Amino acid sequence: MSSAPTRPGPALALAAGGAAVLALARHRRKRASATSGWQAVTVFLPTQPAALPGPLAALGSAVETRWSVAPGDKGMELAARPAERSKIEAADLRQALRHAKMELEAGEVLQADRPGTTKATLLNLPLRAATRRAERLGHL
Repeated sequence: MSSAPTRPGPALALAAGGAAVLALARHRRKRASATSGWQAVTVFLPTQPAALPGPLAALGSAVETRWSVAPGDKGMELAARPAERSKIEAADLRQALRHAKMELEAGEVLQADRPGTTKATLLNLPLRAATRRAERLGHL
């Protein structure tokens, strides 16, 4: 009687799955440490304002900020990064910077136009989710 050849089976699948999970965790840690640097926006102002705008001021000591002259004399550059041991996420900091820029230039935080005839449906759920994510991260 000949025995059938053995197949790699569940053990190999489990090992491959475990390796994929470890690689994903390593990638996320690396990406998280890469976003701990400075993020900046150019604000069309002739000089640095006396106080931080509301969205950044609300973060308080969780962020470090600095002002500098923007390249080409195009206004001022506002840069921010999470303070040491701060738990602020890069997306939250980016959104605060974008809102601070809007507040300084326009006097208010601008909202994307929303047609009054649009109703929340199951069909437009993916678009609404992408729009919310884009508002926070600054891109789709």
